[in-house]
Amino acid sequence: MLESKFWKIFKITLALAVLIAWGVAIFRLSGMSSVDSNDASVSIVDSAIQRILVVTNNHHITNVHLTDEQIDYAAALINAPLRKVFHAGVYFVLVLLAIIVGCTIFSARRYWSICLISLLICILFAITDEFHQTFISGRTGQFLDVLIDSIGAFLGVTFASSYYFAYSLGRRSHTSTDDQDPPSSHA
Repeated sequence: MLESKFWKIFKITLALAVLIAWGVAIFRLSGMSSVDSNDASVSIVDSAIQRILVVTNNHHITNVHLTDEQIDYAAALINAPLRKVFHAGVYFVLVLLAIIVGCTIFSARRYWSICLISLLICILFAITDEFHQTFISGRTGQFLDVLIDSIGAFLGVTFASSYYFAYSLGRRSHTSTDDQDPPSSHA
């Protein structure tokens, strides 16, 4: 009994710690100046393009040898839409973590309420994060980013719910087949 209670408190604490750490990471990344943020993401995209070309060229999938200027141009071109996908992905993970915290605390008894509350928390966090960006040099709060973040959170809820629904159906079908008598064999 004591061990079970300790384990539940440990799981809740761990889940909350990961959720809070993820939220702090989002907040810190959005606290970067526009120049630093853009330079960092362009650098990551540039490096990824170079590595992908090395791997695909080594495996004879491609035979492309771009100049540094061409790679820089491609990275700059890809950067803006990729940043929006990253926005959605970050909130996809945030809502999954919030759902895990809710399910850990309430043992998934109120799953749909947990999903709704998690989604609302993520939307509110996106709004406050965009507001926070209005105080950062060269950054602005954008409704489009709140919308993209919210879509990412909604997709996260959809993903988690489809898993939960499939798991619940599988568990119910498994228990219903266990309740049935085994087929008799007529020899």
